[in-house]
Amino acid sequence: MTLQLTPFIILGGNAKEDIQSYEKTLDVKVLFKQTFGEPQDNVEHPVSEEAKERLAHSVLLIGEAELFVADTFPGQPNQRGNL
Repeated sequence: MTLQLTPFIILGGNAKEDIQSYEKTLDVKVLFKQTFGEPQDNVEHPVSEEAKERLAHSVLLIGEAELFVADTFPGQPNQRGNL
């Protein structure tokens, strides 16, 4: 049996830019990405324009390893151990 760990990096609003940098420097392939604005707006839980552009989740492939990257939701502190 092989154990596979998937690191999850939480950023403070610049995940899209960082992923673009990873693509150029580390030959990363983006398998999936979704912003807080997707899916469609929910009337019961509106999302600010700032939040709509931030990444809620992404899956990157570096060689054979996966890496998850996301942004914090606006107003949520980005601190160690808050996951």
